[in-house]
Amino acid sequence: MSLSTLGFRIREQRKAHGMTSEQLAELCNVGAVHIRKIESGAKTPSLNLFIRLCNSLRISPQYLLQDELEPHESTRPLQLSNELSRSTCTDISEIPLQCQREETSSKKE
Repeated sequence: MSLSTLGFRIREQRKAHGMTSEQLAELCNVGAVHIRKIESGAKTPSLNLFIRLCNSLRISPQYLLQDELEPHESTRPLQLSNELSRSTCTDISEIPLQCQREETSSKKE
């Protein structure tokens, strides 16, 4: 995956959440210039910052790192965000399992 693709996905999700680069930077405890450089592909986020970005945007690391999105997966980050906002868990890694359980139970009904 290229840095510009990673940055594009971060910027896309930031905008989908109605955040400015300054707001995202504040949530991640970095400068807004640093966020804009990541979004433009000029910088690579550290692992710690990458995790903070995922948590702040309420998206999975898989979404940001996968090489190609399947058409049905383009709405998945917002679905995960909705699940997280309704969930009591604090670990973003639990959300996909929770969504999977809910999808399975709704198919049975």
